Amino acid sequence: MQILTPEALGSALSALPDNPRIVISGNAAIPHDAIPIIDRSLERYIIHALNATPGAAPVRDGG
Repeated sequence: MQILTPEALGSALSALPDNPRIVISGNAAIPHDAIPIIDRSLERYIIHALNATPGAAPVRDGG
């Protein structure tokens, strides 16, 4: 397992191709701290999560 700082995670996400598919854990294991970093680092992306809790997904204008 590799542990990343928020800055390192943002940098790694920025290196992904356009509109990547990101799979995150669901239920009580949703990475709530990582989701805003994903949203700031990528212009377009798709998140797949099992049983996401309300408020877990970022909300953007026009989406």
